[in-house]
Amino acid sequence: MNDINILCSLNDAYVNPMLVMLNSMQKHNQEKKTLFVFSTSLSEESEKRIRDFLSDKNFEVNIYRLEFKDLCKYKILSNDIFLRIFAFHYLPKEIDKVLYLDADAVFLNDVRKIYDTNLDGKLMACVMDIGAGNLLLDNYFKKLKINHQYFNAGMLLMNLKEIRKRWNAEKVMAYIEENNEKFRFQDQDVLNTLCKAEDLVFLERNCNYQIKKANKIKDIDKIVFLHFLSRPKPWMHCHLNKKEELFWKDWEREDLFHKMTKEEKKNIKKK
Repeated sequence: MNDINILCSLNDAYVNPMLVMLNSMQKHNQEKKTLFVFSTSLSEESEKRIRDFLSDKNFEVNIYRLEFKDLCKYKILSNDIFLRIFAFHYLPKEIDKVLYLDADAVFLNDVRKIYDTNLDGKLMACVMDIGAGNLLLDNYFKKLKINHQYFNAGMLLMNLKEIRKRWNAEKVMAYIEENNEKFRFQDQDVLNTLCKAEDLVFLERNCNYQIKKANKIKDIDKIVFLHFLSRPKPWMHCHLNKKEELFWKDWEREDLFHKMTKEEKKNIKKK
């Protein structure tokens, strides 16, 4: 059985949530896992926090500090979100497959249920975005000339071997720069427009179960990856509804709350 390759792209603000997510993954799978972290600005303190926390959890940690052009026009986001697009370019050529994961999520089942997906001849496996089916958004997706179900980019199983055959980093960057002003959902729009229907394997919703404030969780025992989409994120407040308890119980058990920086604690809204 092959090792599990995991990719996260983030800045300092998402380090603790990522650790919660990876800890939840470890609970359901104790195999060796190789973690790649892409960032444009990760601090030495954050790197130490990552390595210390994962030192006894069977993760091999690889940190990539990458220079990247300023493409992000939204202040709530950062250029780190674009880095996942270039996994095929930055990761070692011997890495044929990687599972990209957003940090605002927790695992409720074994990651193998996603990672072992057959990708022969495909670029990636994904899950339809929760916004698909909304009339206004569907009209927007049509304007982007997307010929498949619009997918969420917070969980992507990437066939790097196949992507390297078809994509060129310089051409992809030029495409982003040329079209960035029309993209509402940044890197997610880029990935959706770069892929065709025949390039994709669509997985069940439970593989990337996206929830917003009003969403109810169904068949929770079947969910693999529970993805918190809306703001405020679970770690930004202490209002424990049933959904957010799934995040906080991992956070508190590993004492991550007490290891937060002063600046991070300022953002938490106590009830």
